[in-house]
Amino acid sequence: MKKTESEIKNAVIYCRVSTRDQAEQGCSLDSQQKNCINFAKNNDISVLEMFIEKGESAKTTNRTELKKLMKYCQKNRKYISAIIVYKVDRLSRHTGDFQDLLLFFGKLEIRVLFSSENNDETSMGKYVRNMLSAGAQFENDQLGERTQGGMLACLMDGRWPWRPPFGYRPNRDEEGKPKPLQNEKAWIVLKCFELMATGLYKQKDIAKELLNDGVKISHQLISKMLRNPFYKGIIEHHWLEGPVIGKHQGIISEHLFFQVQERLKGNKPLAVPKSRNNPDFPLRRYIMCHHCENPISGSFSKGNTTRRAYYHCSKCTKKEGKGNRIPKDIFEEEYYKLLKRITPDPKIIKLFETIVKDTWKRKQKNRVLLRSKLISDLENLEAREDYVRNLVVIKEWEGDDLKKEKVVINKKRQRYTEQLLELDELDNDMGKCVDYCTKFMSNIADLWKDSELDLKQRFQKLVFPRDLSYANKTFFGTSKLNLVFKMLSTGGKKESLLVAPGRIELPLPG
Repeated sequence: MKKTESEIKNAVIYCRVSTRDQAEQGCSLDSQQKNCINFAKNNDISVLEMFIEKGESAKTTNRTELKKLMKYCQKNRKYISAIIVYKVDRLSRHTGDFQDLLLFFGKLEIRVLFSSENNDETSMGKYVRNMLSAGAQFENDQLGERTQGGMLACLMDGRWPWRPPFGYRPNRDEEGKPKPLQNEKAWIVLKCFELMATGLYKQKDIAKELLNDGVKISHQLISKMLRNPFYKGIIEHHWLEGPVIGKHQGIISEHLFFQVQERLKGNKPLAVPKSRNNPDFPLRRYIMCHHCENPISGSFSKGNTTRRAYYHCSKCTKKEGKGNRIPKDIFEEEYYKLLKRITPDPKIIKLFETIVKDTWKRKQKNRVLLRSKLISDLENLEAREDYVRNLVVIKEWEGDDLKKEKVVINKKRQRYTEQLLELDELDNDMGKCVDYCTKFMSNIADLWKDSELDLKQRFQKLVFPRDLSYANKTFFGTSKLNLVFKMLSTGGKKESLLVAPGRIELPLPG
């Protein structure tokens, strides 16, 4: 039989507040302690110990002071008659946990008393306490639902309601809404993505590279960082039906994020072997041998006093009459002359520029109409969003209907905005593109000669989509010429200048 208040001699007090602010201010804790101490005095109960829980939630029993209390009671069960708590919800806000705690202390023959609520052990008294416990859980669940609803609305609006990830600091805009800003660690995020995109680094290697810069960061954090779309300006969450464009500014581009995801999947970037990227021999493995159809190689040969550079076919080197080497300067000079020959006449280039720009202007009429339509569509979406909000206010729509409609509106807004940005980018870049193309076609030979290896290789493939070939050191063979160069070089004729009867003769060495 359980002891009454008059039979209880010794007790411990347990107080709790759920937020750090309350804990620091101490108001709620002070009132709880005073109430519990007065309850003990009024019932002639001696207080052996007090356990004060500062800033921990009652949603779970995994609380620091509560666990200490339970251990203390187990160890001193002979001397403790009761535990005094201010209210039911101070002990627990979960009905199951509340019953488990009563059972735990009951087995130790320790009563749980509430200084401001009913302690009657009759069936009605137990019923009232159970109802109070259920009410505390209901209040907690309802608060959680309201909080989750607010967070979902925040996410749908493109805002991150929690602490932002590494590289950002918390911030609020003029309306007081979350809008994180990049902090001084944003460069670390960018470097991690750039290193990973090369395909040459593992996540542990990136951590070592950063350590050389004086930055200590775990590869686990790097792994989490590289998979987070937040860094490209997109918000994703399991509460959302799809990704939402964030109000914050991304640290990296969409393209860089895509490259990194490919690397994480194990897809390596297409890299040219080192042996092919020799700046001393830009035509190496690009010109084909006419006899065996293998790529021409290039290498240095040691003389008595100096090293000499040659192009040659490795496969035909030992074959009689086919393996003579061609000096590098002669071979590349003839290729330079070939580019000079296919360079279009300046008058034809000027005509080409005029035609392209004129055609673009005529196409612009359709683009202007499309831009106007996209702007109108975006304005209609804004009006639709306001209309739907009003329906919720006058209670013709439920909150869930608003959430679903906002997802649809956000997807359309994202699509229209992306199309509008594409139009603007094309408008801004078109003039520059035409000017660059005409400059490129007018100076293809000199640009090739003065460029770095990577650009030289790009120029070669651009002008001659198929590889050139040579035979017996005496000529470059026929190759397919880029369509634009073919048209401009021949004045619109069908035959190519590369199929000239005389071909391009290379003088024999010596």
